[in-house]
Amino acid sequence: MTLEEWRHIQAVEPATRDQLGAIMRECDRLGFGAYDRAERLAICARIIGLETLRSTKDLRLGEAGQLVHALMDCRSRAGLPVAAAPPPPVDWPAVIIAALIQVGLIPVAVTP
Repeated sequence: MTLEEWRHIQAVEPATRDQLGAIMRECDRLGFGAYDRAERLAICARIIGLETLRSTKDLRLGEAGQLVHALMDCRSRAGLPVAAAPPPPVDWPAVIIAALIQVGLIPVAVTP
């Protein structure tokens, strides 16, 4: 097998069961509990350069390997990158009203 073939396998093959177990063990060691799933996934995504991560089962072989090694190198949870802050909530009523005004469905009186 060539290096290029191995890199292709790492990019397309799903993470192994052993890798997923190692990721979870490292997350447990770092203090992530059952209720920390969203934060854990956000931090894991950030570690390996993904925008989002719905589940560790979505990881490819190479990504999982990178993540396991990065987690193993952390001595404590404080050493992990901070998860990106969630976006602020959208004020949907204001957005809808502004759109209706813009298309002319809600008339706006202009005062001099």
